[in-house]
Amino acid sequence: MADIQGLPQRITGDITAGDVDLGNPVKIGAHATEMDPALASVTPGDRSYARALTTGTLLTMGGMPGTKSIEVTRVSDDFGVSNEKIVDQTGGRILVTKATLTVSADCTRSCQFRLGFGLSVLVGQSLGGNTRMIMAHDRLPPGKVMSVGDGSGTISYGLDGFDLIYTTSRPTNGSLTLNVTYVIMNQ
Repeated sequence: MADIQGLPQRITGDITAGDVDLGNPVKIGAHATEMDPALASVTPGDRSYARALTTGTLLTMGGMPGTKSIEVTRVSDDFGVSNEKIVDQTGGRILVTKATLTVSADCTRSCQFRLGFGLSVLVGQSLGGNTRMIMAHDRLPPGKVMSVGDGSGTISYGLDGFDLIYTTSRPTNGSLTLNVTYVIMNQ
């Protein structure tokens, strides 16, 4: 214990902000780096750095390593689909970073749509239990776009082994296009 201005103080480290990072004994803060850092992989369980720009601004990477994208289009000749698996996941978790649904202007009626996680079906509009809903709309009008997330972080994730599933009504005289960006995290 140190005595500062007559009050006992616990000192937890001897490195102050702006000094060279020696990593001892307690590290709070981020490691300063250039704008486009070459980040090395670390072994699970190893210590890793939070990164900040040299201005001190916390750096968040746009997207995640191993990001995948999938596009599904339903046209007016297709019937509506119920509980169609977009990503079939047998182990680990699916983390969704962005989802966008576009209803073409050619559609002559609004479309119903649901996207979420489940073991085999989407059950209601639940946010818990056996279903995790990402987005849903009862009547998305023709020519409209519905979007969640921007790809820079997780907006929703399924439980271990949950599949990414969607349900939609028939896009009469037009089409529905679904784009999903996701990462599979094996544990």
